[in-house]
Amino acid sequence: MAPIRSHGQTEYQRKRISNRSHLRNLIKHNLCTVSKQPLAQMSWKRYQSRIVERYKVEIVGWPSDIPFMDPSDVSLGCMRLLLLIQSWEDGRTCFVELSKEEVAVRKAEYRAKVATGEIIAPKPYALRSDCGDRRPHLQKGSAGRHNKKLFYSKSVRYIDDSDAELEGLEDLE
Repeated sequence: MAPIRSHGQTEYQRKRISNRSHLRNLIKHNLCTVSKQPLAQMSWKRYQSRIVERYKVEIVGWPSDIPFMDPSDVSLGCMRLLLLIQSWEDGRTCFVELSKEEVAVRKAEYRAKVATGEIIAPKPYALRSDCGDRRPHLQKGSAGRHNKKLFYSKSVRYIDDSDAELEGLEDLE
């Protein structure tokens, strides 16, 4: 029987990866259950807008010794990770529904912290590279065996005739 390959990972690393995966599943399941949205996704970078404001829920009971951010981005040892998993499984850390008033208060607090510079707001999404251009459309009518796509160039469709300007410059020489 061939030996099992570890792909350069130690037993400790495999266990830590497995625990992080288990923690992500616990958080996602709890979010879907409390928000009553079966397709809800956890967002750490945009927690305020995507979790608190959209689903009207909030995490309570997060351990103070673990930074409130994506557990995959934080360097957590196995013991701290297991304590966090145990906290989610026991219900000490969980999502709680918020009323409309509580959501409005959280939103105002967040905006005030961003305005004072206490919290750095996430960067807005960049526009697509083809922003403002027309999208390619299938050509009308028969175009042979395959329909051809019409692409519109990014340059100006009509270019002014600048030959008259050039003729004026040649006369000066």
